[in-house]
Amino acid sequence: MSSKKIILFCTGKTKILANFLFFQLLELNLSVELFSNLFDSRAYNVDQAAIVVISTSGNNSKINRYLNFIHKRNTNVIIAITSSPLLKTDIKVDYHIHGSENNFFINDNRFNPMIEKYKIQYILDLIFLLIINQIDLNNLKFQEKVKTTNLV
Repeated sequence: MSSKKIILFCTGKTKILANFLFFQLLELNLSVELFSNLFDSRAYNVDQAAIVVISTSGNNSKINRYLNFIHKRNTNVIIAITSSPLLKTDIKVDYHIHGSENNFFINDNRFNPMIEKYKIQYILDLIFLLIINQIDLNNLKFQEKVKTTNLV
């Protein structure tokens, strides 16, 4: 991985799916940030970062606006992840990783059908496995497990 950091940008229910990937990458001590708010100025510190935008529907105006703001900055790579081949953005991304041709959205509705979230989760899990295969596990220091007396 040649990027100094990974920025995940997603909104709504999709952010819940991205949280798991975010914490997995943190446990590998990778520099990763998760954003869902266009008004968070830290989301625009994209110098040499790998930008990953995630939209279940592929039709997210906030993601489109975010890409419009960052596309002329010095990013390393911009990756879009959607559950189907649909990606409505003004900006051409470097990679569009998507689920099958089958789309369970009706009339371009953004309602999140159950099956679509599994496509996103599967893609995020595959990306995590690809990252693990690329890093040097011998020199990696995992987060230490903390012992607790919490009985719950």
